[in-house]
Amino acid sequence: MKSLLQFFISLNLLYFPLASILGQDAQAYIDSGDKKREQQDWDGAIADYTRAIELDPKKATAYVSRASAKEAKGDFTGAVADWSQVIQLQPNSSYWYLVRSTARRKAGDLSGAIADASQSLQLPGNHPSSAYKNRAYARHMQRDYDGAIADYTKSIEAEASTARNSTYVDRANAWCAKGAWQEALKDFRAYGPPSPGSDRAAVIWVLRTHLGERDAATAELRAFLTADTKKESYGHLVGKFLVGDVSEEKFFKAAEITPKPGSDHKVSAHYFAGVKQLFEGNRKLAADHFQKSVETGRSATPAYHTALAELRRLKEGK
Repeated sequence: MKSLLQFFISLNLLYFPLASILGQDAQAYIDSGDKKREQQDWDGAIADYTRAIELDPKKATAYVSRASAKEAKGDFTGAVADWSQVIQLQPNSSYWYLVRSTARRKAGDLSGAIADASQSLQLPGNHPSSAYKNRAYARHMQRDYDGAIADYTKSIEAEASTARNSTYVDRANAWCAKGAWQEALKDFRAYGPPSPGSDRAAVIWVLRTHLGERDAATAELRAFLTADTKKESYGHLVGKFLVGDVSEEKFFKAAEITPKPGSDHKVSAHYFAGVKQLFEGNRKLAADHFQKSVETGRSATPAYHTALAELRRLKEGK
C-alpha cells in the first residue's frame, strides 16, 4: 500500500509540472502568433495558434486568435469552426454567439447567423443593439425586408448613444428595397447631412425624384456638390452624373478608376445608371442596368437589393 501511494505521488509530481510547461509553451505560441498577426502574416499566425491548441486544447484564447486571423484572411467558414470551439468552452457568453453570427453571415450561412444573434439576446450580458443589427443584416440579405426593418428599429431603440446612428441608414436601405421612398428619406435625414464625398446625397436625390420632387432634389444635390470638399470621390462623381454634368460613358469610365474599398463600384454604378434611365422614361435601358447590378452577386450591398426591387417593380409594370 505504501509503495502504491508513493507511485501516485510521484506520478502527480511528474504530471502537474508537465501540464504547467505545456501551458507555458501554448502561451508562447499564442504570443508568437500575435506578433505575426500584427505583421499581417495570417498563415504564420494561424500555424502558431494551431500549435498552441495542440498543446492546450482548452485554451480559449488560442481559438479566438485563430478565428480572428482566419477572418482577416477571408476564411469565414474556418472562423465559424473556431468560434464554435470557443462557445463549447464558454457556452454562457452572449458575445461569442454574436461574433459567430457575424462570421456565419459572411460565410453565407444566413439562417445560422440569425439563430446565433437570437441566442445572443437570450444570454446574460447581451448586446441588444449589436445583436438586433446583426440579425437585421442577415434578414436583409435573405430579402426579408420587413423582418430586417423590425430588427433595425429594435437596434435603434436599444442604442443609448446620442451620436449619429448608422442603423438609420441601414433601415433606410431596407425601406428602399420595399419601395417605401418616404420612409427611406426620413431615415436618411435622421442620420444627418451627407458627409463630404458621400453618395448619400445622390441617394437622397433618387428618393426625392421617386416622390416627384426632381427639381427640388436637383437643386439640393447641386448645392451639395458645390460645397463638397472631396470632388475626386466616387460619391461626388455619382452626383455629377445624376444632375447631367457627366455622361454615362464618362461616369462608368471614371467609376472604374475611382478608388473605393470593397469594390462595390460596379453594383452601385449600374444601379444609379438604371434609376437615371428610369426617370428619363427608358424602362428597357433601366432594366438592363438593374440586371447588371444584380448580376454582380454582391448581396451585402444596399444597391444590390434596391436594384433587385426596381427590377421586380418594372416586371410588375410599376
